[in-house]
Amino acid sequence: MNDTAPFLEATDSLDRDAPAVRAAVARVAAGAGDDVERAVRIHDFVRDQVEFGWAPTFDAGRASETLARRIGFCNTKTPLFVSMLRAAGIPARIHFAGIDTRLLAPLIEPRGPYVDHSYAEVLLGGRWLHVDSYIVDLPFHRAALERLRASGRTIGFGIHSRGRPTWDGRSDSFVQFVNDGSSPALSDVDFGIHADVPAFYATGKARTPRNPLFRFLVLRPVLAAANRRVRAIRASAEPRPASRTS
Repeated sequence: MNDTAPFLEATDSLDRDAPAVRAAVARVAAGAGDDVERAVRIHDFVRDQVEFGWAPTFDAGRASETLARRIGFCNTKTPLFVSMLRAAGIPARIHFAGIDTRLLAPLIEPRGPYVDHSYAEVLLGGRWLHVDSYIVDLPFHRAALERLRASGRTIGFGIHSRGRPTWDGRSDSFVQFVNDGSSPALSDVDFGIHADVPAFYATGKARTPRNPLFRFLVLRPVLAAANRRVRAIRASAEPRPASRTS
């Protein structure tokens, strides 16, 4: 087995061979000239066709289920992105780290100063590129950035003011995990690479409780309220002017 083989394989939650995942990759990547173009197309699909937000199941479930729900955040959109890349034959893996909860305010306010964040590492051009710019859809990012700038803050509304929701397939790109020092102590810990979300939880290091009663009675109402805030912000985005043709 070569060094990249594990990063092309399916797991129970990274179900790259699910018919819906395969079909989506076939549609999105059709006609792409190389792996870079395929990866960027998959990135843009996950960014915009799966809106930023939280499903009632939070971070549980398979990549194909996130694809079907068309809503997700870092810990569900990252597995989908990685699964679609692997289905396209592009090695990819999941990296976990802590991230400042102020980045999510006022959408949602988790307990404690940090929450678990995941981003993708994608092997292109012989380099592992670090990416989370697929997490926030463009309409929401546009509206959230307006509010963030008006507030004078560096992080909030689910984004970093220096982040970008675009990717060229040749460099690192972050919309949330912009750990460049502009937001001091944005991250408190690097958990490293794990096979998938369940494997990360199996380490016992994850901060989000897995208790089903907590998730049903406490977390679900919190997520529903957060989604209402996200929808209201997205709806406030100024529509882009129609492009002119000569």
